[in-house]
Amino acid sequence: MSNVLFSFLYQLQRKVFLLSVVVFALCFIFLFSCKKKGILTPGFDKNDLLGIFSDTSTVITSQRLIDSLATSKTTWNLLGIMNDGVFGITTAGFATQVHLSSSSVSFGNPQELKCDSVLLSLETDAGYGNVLSPISVSVFEVSENLNFENTYYNTTKINYYNNPIGSKSFRLNFTDSILLDGSKTAPHIQIKLNRSFGDKILQQGGFSSNDDFLSIVKGIYVVPTNNFSVPSSGNTYKMFPGYQWALAPGSGSVSYIDLISSVSRITIYYTNTNTGVSTKYQFNITNQCARFTTFQHQYTATPVENALSGNPADTTLLYLQSMAGVSVKIEIPYLSAYQTEGKIAINKAELILPVQQGTTAPFGLPDKLVLVAVDSAGQDLFIKDYFESESHYGGKYDATRGAYVFNITRHIHQVVNGEKENYGFYLYVSGRAVNASRLMLQNEKSLESPIKLNLIYTKII
Repeated sequence: MSNVLFSFLYQLQRKVFLLSVVVFALCFIFLFSCKKKGILTPGFDKNDLLGIFSDTSTVITSQRLIDSLATSKTTWNLLGIMNDGVFGITTAGFATQVHLSSSSVSFGNPQELKCDSVLLSLETDAGYGNVLSPISVSVFEVSENLNFENTYYNTTKINYYNNPIGSKSFRLNFTDSILLDGSKTAPHIQIKLNRSFGDKILQQGGFSSNDDFLSIVKGIYVVPTNNFSVPSSGNTYKMFPGYQWALAPGSGSVSYIDLISSVSRITIYYTNTNTGVSTKYQFNITNQCARFTTFQHQYTATPVENALSGNPADTTLLYLQSMAGVSVKIEIPYLSAYQTEGKIAINKAELILPVQQGTTAPFGLPDKLVLVAVDSAGQDLFIKDYFESESHYGGKYDATRGAYVFNITRHIHQVVNGEKENYGFYLYVSGRAVNASRLMLQNEKSLESPIKLNLIYTKII
């Protein structure tokens, strides 16, 4: 019995030892088949059953000017003007409808009504740029019908009456509460509108519906007006001819306006001259109001203008800007070379976009960038990695690495295995219709910290 047991234990120990040898050999192959950097097509032994390789692939970048951007029905609308010296002067304004706060309203006999004041309140959630700089804005009355069902763009032309119905210069304040109708309210912008605008409303005596009201007041258009004259004919300021904003580099800011907040409203205060009773009525901006933002960029004599023309002053930099500004095209032209080596499994594909340090204050970095593929028509195409978790896809700023990092493993795997065509990528600031930020990146020509695509892959025999 003891001999049988001894024989069994000996055979078991021998099998465990052989298994350990096999595992060690496989680990040895894995470790010593890895190389840190190499040419695009790695050299490996054709007799390997399995090899893991690392590589840095060629990246080519170029600048693009964004033609237009849908800005209707967004979470925020932007308002302001800023000049950061690199991207030139940027302006943002918005148009919106205003609705009744009730299904209908009766003010009384128009002959007995007197407008005391009209107040436009705009909740501002944040600001971008030098928020200590004074901003001047004007409010115009829209003269054309707006439609909630329409898609509006940053370049949309809009007609309005030439004379502003209100103006104000202010500095953004995000700390002090403000009195609104006798109650302390979160910081917001208050703009007094002309009483003649209120009289126009009161002269109707009341409104039976929103459509009835919109036939009289089609909407408002709020734009920055720092040091320029109102044009002779109504148009969006995107199309204003010959406008020159006088704004020193490093000054100005853009505020993020929450139009559908309960704070954002137009309130008309009026008195019945017959009874002497004073009252008010509130007009709301709701999520059913047509609303959109318009942007304008003046790149004249800036580094961005030189980059867009193909003659950058600094050949190692890339420029990225929200608000229908500038974007970057990224091409990785030699991925097809991997297809000549048979089936490839991409273990990790990491695109690293180093930030040009010392080029932010007071214009902070975007929280996140977005990388999309380009289709055969040159249009945006969300990649497979985008639909994974945010921790997988990335795109946020990594302060430790001083870069934005994307994990595009699944997309690159599809490309190198012929499942997807390779037309490159477009890089944008995330939320570019509601985000005022910009940044400068180092490109592939940078000697300090170039943009690169790091690959770890396995050849499948």
